[in-house]
Amino acid sequence: MKSAHAAFTTSGRRFAVRRRVQEFLYVRVGGRRLTLTGSGSVDVRTPAGGSVVVDLGPSHRVQQTRFGAGATRGWPAVSVAVAG
Repeated sequence: MKSAHAAFTTSGRRFAVRRRVQEFLYVRVGGRRLTLTGSGSVDVRTPAGGSVVVDLGPSHRVQQTRFGAGATRGWPAVSVAVAG
């Protein structure tokens, strides 16, 4: 799943993204693990009321312009466990 919105919901989880440029945040959900790929920081809220802040490093400086295979090569990816 991916979204370029600053705030969105998927798989019952709410995401709020803070960064300086417009780009996709790529989200992989595997049970209670999330893998986020992008830049900036992301607040994640679960249906059970849990929350976590994921730091993907400094915001990229330019808006995303590549979208095909390899578009996120070199981008930070962080995997975290979340309750619920």
